[in-house]
Amino acid sequence: MDTQILNWLAGIFEGEGTITINVERDKHRRYGFRLSPRIMFTISLKDEHAIKLFEEHIPVKWYKNYKKGKDLARIVIKKREDIITFLNILSPFFRLPTTKRKVELMMKFFELVKRYKRLSKEELIQALLIVKELRELQKRTQNMKKTDIDALIKELTGSPECSASAGLGSARREVENGGRTNGPHFRHPDSLNLEAVAFSNAASISRPLRCA
Repeated sequence: MDTQILNWLAGIFEGEGTITINVERDKHRRYGFRLSPRIMFTISLKDEHAIKLFEEHIPVKWYKNYKKGKDLARIVIKKREDIITFLNILSPFFRLPTTKRKVELMMKFFELVKRYKRLSKEELIQALLIVKELRELQKRTQNMKKTDIDALIKELTGSPECSASAGLGSARREVENGGRTNGPHFRHPDSLNLEAVAFSNAASISRPLRCA
């Protein structure tokens, strides 16, 4: 692949895109919500060349929503394997510390959340803490309607099955230490082996996490 083009595409994404995990209330889920990882960015329809380069150099499923009257397209990547592919290709070219941290958090989320695995409450709290930090890193979510993460954590830790002091404290340490109760902080993306968490298709997630 042309590294110059990938470097340019990474710059466009850092300026116009985000790495996020949506939290959606869902009464059919065991804990009343679901988690949906997403890659999203907005690009001008006038810049068709950039859109074509993204499609040519990053072979994933692109979902496009066109904004009426604004000549803008909102690009969304939804599937787990596609998100991993996108990050695997572009992460070596990211420059902003906040973007690199988002990559670390998303990969940690994928290590934690696996298909057909029912998360424990402590693991679910770890996932919510990842979502919370991603939001804190994302400036543009200030005016967006968001599910209250602290309220969800309180709901989980307030249950008799999960101690607030032990559950939340331990989960927070897990997130801060990259999944280890005692150990170093998340490694820098340059040293991350993204392929290590690119699970086989049988273990991949192609739909939102079922918190049930």
